[in-house]
Amino acid sequence: MHPADQFEAFKKLAEERGFGAEEIAARFGVTPHVVRQRLRLGAVSPKLMQIYRDGDLALDQLMAFAITEDHARQEAAYERLSYNRDASTIRRMLTEANVAATDRRAIFVGAEKYTEVGARSCAISSPRIAAAISRTWRFSICWLWPSLGAKPMP
Repeated sequence: MHPADQFEAFKKLAEERGFGAEEIAARFGVTPHVVRQRLRLGAVSPKLMQIYRDGDLALDQLMAFAITEDHARQEAAYERLSYNRDASTIRRMLTEANVAATDRRAIFVGAEKYTEVGARSCAISSPRIAAAISRTWRFSICWLWPSLGAKPMP
């Protein structure tokens, strides 16, 4: 049995029968944590899953693709891979459009200025927008906590 068979079997039980991680774990003799990991891997693009089955992708590379559930992004990242197929390279390709919470552009941006350009909150998801706002409004400051929203700095 190929590991991909287990990923897909867990996914099928969760989606078609509505089983939770605990119930699947009990049926297969594994922990719920293992089931959640396998479900995440089962969400990888079918095209990439086939490449994994064929032996052209390693498990760590497949895990890197599981960072997003967007099959189009996964496949586009795979097509862009060159000789360097390291898992960290794959993760970087899939997250290059995100701004880290510690990025100065994300932290020092005014909420009102950010919402003026069409955003709904002060949480920045686009490096291009973050860079433009930080250049223009360098002294309008708010402290960003994505789970809590924007909080003005003292």
